[in-house]
Amino acid sequence: MSPTIEDGTLSSASQFMNLLNSLQATGASVLADLAQARQDTLFRFQQDFSALTSKQQRAARLLSPDIACRFVTSDFLDVDQSLTSATVRSDSQAVTLRESTALVEANVKSTVFSSATGTVNQFNRMYQVSLTDGSTPTGVFEIQLFASQDITLLVFDAMMPPAAPTIRVFASLTGVTWVEAAISQNGSRVNAWFDKQPFRYLRVEISPSHADTIGGNTFTFGLSNLGVYVVNYQLYSEYVSKPVMIQPVTPQVRFRAANSDLNYYLAVGDQPLQKVVPGDVISLPGVTAVSQDTQINTSWMLCPVGTASALVMPATVYPSTLKVTDKIPNNGMKVAYGLNPNQLQNSLFNEYVGAIQNGLDWNLIRVPIVSGAYPSESGRTFTVQYVQGPSQIPAILLVQLSTRNRALTPVFTGAYLENVY
Repeated sequence: MSPTIEDGTLSSASQFMNLLNSLQATGASVLADLAQARQDTLFRFQQDFSALTSKQQRAARLLSPDIACRFVTSDFLDVDQSLTSATVRSDSQAVTLRESTALVEANVKSTVFSSATGTVNQFNRMYQVSLTDGSTPTGVFEIQLFASQDITLLVFDAMMPPAAPTIRVFASLTGVTWVEAAISQNGSRVNAWFDKQPFRYLRVEISPSHADTIGGNTFTFGLSNLGVYVVNYQLYSEYVSKPVMIQPVTPQVRFRAANSDLNYYLAVGDQPLQKVVPGDVISLPGVTAVSQDTQINTSWMLCPVGTASALVMPATVYPSTLKVTDKIPNNGMKVAYGLNPNQLQNSLFNEYVGAIQNGLDWNLIRVPIVSGAYPSESGRTFTVQYVQGPSQIPAILLVQLSTRNRALTPVFTGAYLENVY
């Protein structure tokens, strides 16, 4: 415990210094405890955040009964990075277009200045228009290129008169029909954007708000650092997934994706890539449909017509496709997997077909109602239909991202295949 100094008691310099040293040591200990608590909190936060991120990634991969497979962008496990040219943002679980520009400067043949009113005087690269009637002139720069080019961007610095002038930029292929550009301005730097098309003639119109000086009658115009560019945007990128395994339970799947403006190509099994749109139904390869007529034997087993041996369905049957129909009234039978007829017969009021697993294969047993008797039902015929196929089928998704809008970047946030029952 630190020593204390009370009013009215004798003290000394050494005792006072000991008290200050003790206080300093206590303060250092408190600061060290705070630093350790801060470090422990940061470590714990990092651990919890990593655990939450991993749980989120695993949750994105969980399949519901209706989902055959997912193409996720929450991490790089399912992304074929060697073929993907898009930007994959695993933190935001999105794929976006990767844009870049390549500037190709066009060659300017001539630049001519004119004004409809006033007297024009030139000095260096500036032009001064003098008026005596108090009106405001519009300075026009006519720019001609050596050859027509697909112009997309005109960049220049405008001589800035007092206040902000009105600047308009036009382009033409023939010099007769003109197209106006979209203007963006930052100080004296002016950017004029065109839709990519061939132009040979350019026109810059500058309308100042007032003269160079208050009450003056002269207006100065000028262009510098003029650049005419053909801007090629990388408006195209691709996302390619690694093979994602489908565990099919139905012969068909439906493609689902949130963004319908992208181009999707899907390869299932050994099939080539085929273009799909959200909502398309895709038939799985290697899937076959089986239909066979059966009757019952004395053990109430469904058997191929003319035999007494139970019908055996292969292990590759898709359970959701099993359908048993009573042929004469054409009524569908209720199918119950794993139903034991010896245990539940007395409590049933309807006819069922129990699917009993025998090793890897399946046998069908018809469960009769309580009053059912074999002699009176031995002539009934039942049609058994099911679909069988491979237990796993690989699927690859290719997504093309493209845009002509510089202000809008397409985004792919994942897709999935939905079972079609």
